[in-house]
Amino acid sequence: MNKLKLLLLAGLLLVVGSATAAKQTKHTFTIANGNFLYDGKPTQIHSGELHYARVPAPYWRHRLQMMKAMGLNAVTSYVFWNHHETSPGVWDWQTGNHNIRNFIKIAGEEA
Repeated sequence: MNKLKLLLLAGLLLVVGSATAAKQTKHTFTIANGNFLYDGKPTQIHSGELHYARVPAPYWRHRLQMMKAMGLNAVTSYVFWNHHETSPGVWDWQTGNHNIRNFIKIAGEEA
């Protein structure tokens, strides 16, 4: 189970990193000898969760900044499918706190 969590977390880091890759210097993230290597340096991951669906969009950046100030260097979140399917067959991915793309963008900017 721990390996699965680590792989999911590594995948999220890659997604967030790729969201801002065009704007920032390219970094490397690999796993070798049981260690996460960020730009070739061993890195411990300290993560917390932020459920974007439960926080109004104007507060996302501030909440992410507070997480960073607490020493966290990763964030995880659920995708609540029922939150995005506003009625049967109708999906909202763009308004307010439904905009997961904007949440990932902001998380990448605050990384």
